[in-house]
Amino acid sequence: MGGAFSSPYSIGEKRTFFTREQIFKHYSLIPLVLLSAFKALEVPAIIVYELATRDLTFDRRVKPVNERMDLLHPYRLKLYWIEEKIEPREDLHEAYTEMRNAEKRAEEEAREAFKKPKRYDS
Repeated sequence: MGGAFSSPYSIGEKRTFFTREQIFKHYSLIPLVLLSAFKALEVPAIIVYELATRDLTFDRRVKPVNERMDLLHPYRLKLYWIEEKIEPREDLHEAYTEMRNAEKRAEEEAREAFKKPKRYDS
């Protein structure tokens, strides 16, 4: 009898799963194998798609995809949608452009305030 960590199988026996001979011998398992392979490829693809199109931010300096969308040329972010025409929003585009410029000006003013130390002459 072997130790606690020894294999319960004989030493010369080799266990393999899903070999070509086993699959063709048990051909009723072919749909299961294909479904497993499909799911193994589908899950990473869906994860990449979701990260690319959803409002998830890993870097705080990069705005989410819905805030980076060009409002003059909008596009759908959903995989399934009801047929509807997405109209360009020029008014929102102008408002967001003004907000973006105001944010940039505020950042530049904050940087300038940190660069120049105030001198107090008494």
